[in-house]
Amino acid sequence: MADPDLMNKLFDYYSSSKGYLAGLQEKEQDYFRHYAEIVGQNVPSSGIVVDLGCGTGLSTRLLRKRNARTFGADISFLFLAATGDRNNFACDAQNLPLRDGSVDLVGAFEFIEHVVDAEKVMGEMLRITKPGGRILIMSPNLYSPLIPLKSLGRYIRGERNFSPWTPTFFSVFTLFFRNLWT
Repeated sequence: MADPDLMNKLFDYYSSSKGYLAGLQEKEQDYFRHYAEIVGQNVPSSGIVVDLGCGTGLSTRLLRKRNARTFGADISFLFLAATGDRNNFACDAQNLPLRDGSVDLVGAFEFIEHVVDAEKVMGEMLRITKPGGRILIMSPNLYSPLIPLKSLGRYIRGERNFSPWTPTFFSVFTLFFRNLWT
């Protein structure tokens, strides 16, 4: 069972983090190029694609160039408002508002590491995917010691928009050493 307190903290963070939104808006098309290519190779041209955790929707727009029936989904109204795209929708990935077996491909780029209950999210992805459909997840290696070092850099620069995963300066070091020894 996932920690409801952490789930609420994550929801609050992604719903209000203008700093995280700014980081998403800095990403350019090339950042998503490989993801878009792999999705394009794994879905029929008439297939339905859901880009789960689409953020500001840049990845969704790239996927839509290849497949018109692509929809973005994210938990953050703040991020979705930045997309200006009415084909994207807000939802919690633990309870997707889609029918069973209705999607040809569920794509998730740098998303699964942001959820508390990955098993439940994966179950939802499986539920909405058609028989013979695909699920594509591309994610960073969270056991890398580089992840907490990036957080340390934000602390040193004085950024005060902390991740729920590293809410304190001390937690950055704890994560660094855990990842180093894992």
